[in-house]
Amino acid sequence: MATVFFPTLVRQQTGGLAHIEVSGSTVGELLLAVEARFPGISKHLLRPNLAISVDDEVTPLGVLEPVRPDSEVHFIAAISGGK
Repeated sequence: MATVFFPTLVRQQTGGLAHIEVSGSTVGELLLAVEARFPGISKHLLRPNLAISVDDEVTPLGVLEPVRPDSEVHFIAAISGGK
């Protein structure tokens, strides 16, 4: 099963869990499994200020990105700054 990691700000929705393992062949399928366990969490994960990373690569495909059973999926908060 793929491992889905949650950003710190979303962990109140997961009861403090930093990650869980779920089955699916795309990020979208993983999110459906996560949503089944934590209803309403998708609205916190699918935000413009969060990027999706699969196996250490930020994906332009978002929820359509394929995943393997041993994949790691991270939702990464955007970092802004500069002038």
